[in-house]
Amino acid sequence: MSASRLRSTVRRSTRRTRRSCSRSWLRTGTLDTNTAHTVVCNLAAITTGLGDAVNSSLYWDGGHAVNYDLPDLFAWVKKLTGYSAA
Repeated sequence: MSASRLRSTVRRSTRRTRRSCSRSWLRTGTLDTNTAHTVVCNLAAITTGLGDAVNSSLYWDGGHAVNYDLPDLFAWVKKLTGYSAA
């Protein structure tokens, strides 16, 4: 990829659109061989820079699509949505 095309891609990715999500839950593991750690870190940095709420973690010895804290995820969603089981 050329440098100018890369700059253009980054510029587009840092613009807010109507379909942008303002909250993100990102998880990856240190043993992930499918996604570079820099991808997750850059995504978190860009979205934070746009003013989004980002909750990200890197799990030691975790693989791809790791998420060991599902109770925390559901508590986070409950907090955001105000959902309460009756």
